Amino acid sequence: MKNFVNLRKIKLIALMFLFSSVLYAQSEQNKKAKIEKYEDSMFWEITGTDKNGNESKIYVLGTIHYGDDRLYPIPNYILLAFNSADTVCWELSFDDFANVLPETQKRMMQEREENLKENRIIYNYLSENEIKFLEKKIGKSNLVNYMSYNPWVLTSALDSKCTENTNLKSDKSYDMFFFKYCNILNTEIRALDTLQIQMDVIAYGDYDYQIDKLKQSIKEYKKIKHPENELQKLYELYLTHDEKKVADYYTKVLENESEEYLNALIYKRNKSWVEQFKQMLDEGGITFVFAGTAHFIGEGSVFDLLRKEEFIGESEIKKK
Repeated sequence: MKNFVNLRKIKLIALMFLFSSVLYAQSEQNKKAKIEKYEDSMFWEITGTDKNGNESKIYVLGTIHYGDDRLYPIPNYILLAFNSADTVCWELSFDDFANVLPETQKRMMQEREENLKENRIIYNYLSENEIKFLEKKIGKSNLVNYMSYNPWVLTSALDSKCTENTNLKSDKSYDMFFFKYCNILNTEIRALDTLQIQMDVIAYGDYDYQIDKLKQSIKEYKKIKHPENELQKLYELYLTHDEKKVADYYTKVLENESEEYLNALIYKRNKSWVEQFKQMLDEGGITFVFAGTAHFIGEGSVFDLLRKEEFIGESEIKKK
């Protein structure tokens, strides 16, 4: 009888221990994840708990899609974080990135075919002064080639032409460095977006909306003597590593955009990324994310949404 009682006590103690362990694991999971920003870069470290109660991490490198030699050498703590990662995430997968050009061309040709059927050309929607401006910027013979495509194609060409007089190059960006690094190491990239999502942003809106955007771009570029300086200004702000200054600049640049466009460009994608970040922490291990800085700073950013859901706390400064 005594042995039976002792056995019952042992079982009871074991059950209590198991129960308390479960409660502890749940309480650990319910804690807000900690987020820290490295003071001399747009680089954050999120420390949370996975579904098993173990520590999990997400390193986030906010990028800007062009750069120069001043980005290099890359800080050692960023490279160490990358090398420690179990999973690497970017905005597109290897396969989708390889398909950007063929899918863009396919879309352009499909839209062009439809425009030709409808006898719809961009010339018919522009004023004489707007056409003269485009001829000066793009070249008269080149401009003719764009007329039967959808207006987003011409707007993209105008953007490229008006910002070409800068020393900033896309192949100098952090995006391209880590994309190529992953390719060399044969490291798989987990995509935050699909190619379709990104294409829908680039070619956003119907024909009339895109005409309005083209006209708006022409008007803005007419006002700015050296539009490439605006690109340079954003880059210089990025190099200060000041979240608020960069966020304020983005807000100013995007203040005249429609709510629908901003939703497609940033907010809808951010909401999707929030759920993916939660999943990353829940799955455990170490994840390294490199993606556009605009998604991580300011109102409506990934971090802002995570804070509003009380999933992460306020950002702290992490010193090296």
